[in-house]
Amino acid sequence: MTDKHARFVQEYLVDFNATQAAIRAGFSPRTAKQQGSRLLTYADIAEAIAAGRGAVADKSGITRERVLQELALLAFSDVKHYLIDDAGNVKLAAGAPDGASRAISSVKRRVRVDEEGNSTTEVEFRLWDKPGPLKLAGKHAGLFAEKPDLDLSALPDEVFELLKRQLNLH
Repeated sequence: MTDKHARFVQEYLVDFNATQAAIRAGFSPRTAKQQGSRLLTYADIAEAIAAGRGAVADKSGITRERVLQELALLAFSDVKHYLIDDAGNVKLAAGAPDGASRAISSVKRRVRVDEEGNSTTEVEFRLWDKPGPLKLAGKHAGLFAEKPDLDLSALPDEVFELLKRQLNLH
């Protein structure tokens, strides 16, 4: 691999933008889009990028298991996992998954005092909508395929046969 190619790999790992990586690596801005696209097809460059992604993932602690665990925590969070105590604090309910508090994005407390001096605390909490950022982190760690593979063999036979008939496949 040439020094310029190695520089391209380093720059590509910054933002995964082949055009900008090519420019920063010293290729002509006029042809950077084509150069970047072409460089990504080289086996040695692809291997170096994969190794670099792995090193970044290891260093940052982003692993397939950790991202998927966090995604599952968010995807399956439920308001039943939380209780509001008398002081207006959000607490985890019995049976809530470990780390469920990480699914909370905000807590708002309002104390209202009536004319007689009695106070009531209103609590509103929201859960994170984090699939977007997690998808980016997963992409950065190389977790998601660009095109999903569709495996029809996992379908029950009757569903598979129905699809074949619908699509006129024999």
